This record gives sequence, C-alpha cells and structure tokens, in this order.
Amino acid sequence: MRTPRAPVVAMLLVAVGCTRTDPAAITSVGGDAGPPSPTPVVTVPLRVVAVAVGGFTSYALMNDGSVRAWGDGGYGALGDPALELALANHALRPGGEAHVLLARAHLKAGQPAEALAVAERALATPYRTAGLHDVAAKAHAALGHKAESEAQISLCYAINPYFMGDDHSH
Repeated sequence: MRTPRAPVVAMLLVAVGCTRTDPAAITSVGGDAGPPSPTPVVTVPLRVVAVAVGGFTSYALMNDGSVRAWGDGGYGALGDPALELALANHALRPGGEAHVLLARAHLKAGQPAEALAVAERALATPYRTAGLHDVAAKAHAALGHKAESEAQISLCYAINPYFMGDDHSH
C-alpha cells in the first residue's frame, strides 16, 4: 500500500480548515523501504473560507482571496500553464522552435494576433519548419485572413506533405 506524499497530506489539512499548522505535525514518509521517518514539510499560514469539489478536482477559497486547487486536472480544471511555460521557454531561448511553441500557446489562449506576431518574427529569419507554417496558417485563419492561411498551408506541405499538425487538423 502506498502512503500519500506530504503535499497531499498538507493540502488535506488545509481543506479541513487548519488555520495554522505546526511543521512537526505534517510529515512525509522518508522512503519506500523501512519505517517512516518524520520530516517537516510545510507551514500553512492561510485559512480556508470555502471548499468546492468535483469528480477529480477540488478547490479551496482562502481568506486572502486566492484559490488553491488540487486533483487530476486532466481536462484543464486546474488551469493550463501552456502560455506561461511557453513565455518562459521563449525568454530562455528566443528562436526556432520556441517561436512555434509560443505561437501555439497564444492560439490556445485565444490570442491569434499575438500568435501571428510571434510566427511572423520567426518567418523573418531563415528558420523554417512545417510546424511554423502550420501555426502561422492557424493564426491567419483565426483572424479571418483566408488567402494568407492557405499560402502558409501550402508552404507547410511543401516542407512535409504528410504533416498532421499538433491537432491533426490538416
């Protein structure tokens, strides 16, 4: 039988209304072999005001107005960090595939103009992939630029006639 890890235990303590927790009271298991060894994990300075639960996700409204969520999140219930991660990735290595990933994240976030701006910056360089033309086509399509979208799709297939895209829409 697996023992829950400390963050799960800490969140459960928060969910039942702990206002302050003694770090010695929250412990983790010190490994899978041998007896558990107590290790302080976290102090919870906030208080839960309300709790909502779903099939696989739970939420707690904290006294400072913030919301804490935990659970499966497989359907986006915990949010989608794609744009935040793509922005961080692009800041670290601003070129090539990072442009494509950032443009895709902007599209997914409902920001086609930003996606197109990123794609066009990449298209102003020698970098070319089917994925870059695909994301440019989708950004143009989302903005109602039918001719530009079709031109980008043609360039995409010129590079890779079998390209399916990240959503298999082609």
